Amino acid sequence: MTAARGGLLAAERSSTRAKTSKSQESPAFQQKADAVNVFRVESAEPYGWIVYLDGFAKTHFFTGRSLALTYARDWAAANAPSVIVVVGADGKVERHQTVTSRVPRRP
Repeated sequence: MTAARGGLLAAERSSTRAKTSKSQESPAFQQKADAVNVFRVESAEPYGWIVYLDGFAKTHFFTGRSLALTYARDWAAANAPSVIVVVGADGKVERHQTVTSRVPRRP
């Protein structure tokens, strides 16, 4: 690798870090208590499905739709109140689901 190319790669990495805001780096549980988390499940056809928390840069990739939905439901339940939005390959919302916190009932 040439020194010029190495310098370009280093510049790209530092500019990428600069674009990531502090809110994108913090986990979902640090959001306001009254905020609703929006989890998106989107088609990455023909490769699979991606799941991410709206407003955050990190995504999770799954080869199957059902696995992506299961992950999104579990993630949303852990960070309730939440909404899950499923977007198909055509960009249209296929379905949405509201997830509220569950309080265990006493026996």
